[in-house]
Amino acid sequence: MAGLVRAGFSFARNAIFSTSIRSIATTNPLNLKEIRERTEGSSIVIEAINVPSPRTELLVRAENLPNYEPVVSPSEKPPCYMCALGLDVKHTDVLILSQFVRSDGCMLPRRITGLCRRQQKKMGKLVTMAQKAGMYT
Repeated sequence: MAGLVRAGFSFARNAIFSTSIRSIATTNPLNLKEIRERTEGSSIVIEAINVPSPRTELLVRAENLPNYEPVVSPSEKPPCYMCALGLDVKHTDVLILSQFVRSDGCMLPRRITGLCRRQQKKMGKLVTMAQKAGMYT
């Protein structure tokens, strides 16, 4: 009976706390669409219109810094945003790391995260460390 109560409590806790509100975002903003319905003659037209994301101002990008000057020669490609910002991310920074992880716990690929090879490898190791330390619920 106690096991059943514990399982029910665990299920309820995961259902309530599974989605967290993030105050910092390093991934692309949401591509939100607003559904609009209008009438043309005798038919109803339903369309989806792109709207700006409310998370856009929360993105961690080097361009958003006040005194940012890109240090890139024309022959080189620009560094990824984590390299440009020089953030010191640790395995305890779960809110930042969770933005590079899918819902099943696997890392997102580089084409989605936009990180360079070095930062992608570093984030992968930090995510693994955080998972082994039990920081993801």
